[in-house]
Amino acid sequence: MATWIQAKELLTKKYPAKVNEDLKELGFDNLEIEFKTTENRTQSVIIQKIPFGVEWLQVLSGIGEIPPNKLEYSLERCLLLPFGGIVSLQGLHFLRESLPLDDLTPERLINVIETIVRFADQLEKDFVGGDEN
Repeated sequence: MATWIQAKELLTKKYPAKVNEDLKELGFDNLEIEFKTTENRTQSVIIQKIPFGVEWLQVLSGIGEIPPNKLEYSLERCLLLPFGGIVSLQGLHFLRESLPLDDLTPERLINVIETIVRFADQLEKDFVGGDEN
């Protein structure tokens, strides 16, 4: 997969993806996918293009607002994850992975998205208590 356009085509064929209009207004070319997870829960994931020399994708899934007394433990727990880490924006926390597009395979992209969704849903459940985003 060499381009963001090819990644978007793949994702819109495989999932009911839509553009997150709030992010688009901020200038981020993106797709949002909502997954059904366990116990009638849902987990959204944002995939967006990041211009950083070569084209990169960023995959983000919300955890919610991790309480300060649990933040250090949540960061340490992410050391065991096979990718990315936790980032914060306006008080909310997200599980994130970034991938260069030039050598990204469709299988790797799908695997990263679905893995991020599973882990973010579990972290949200553990640290926040349920769906917040």
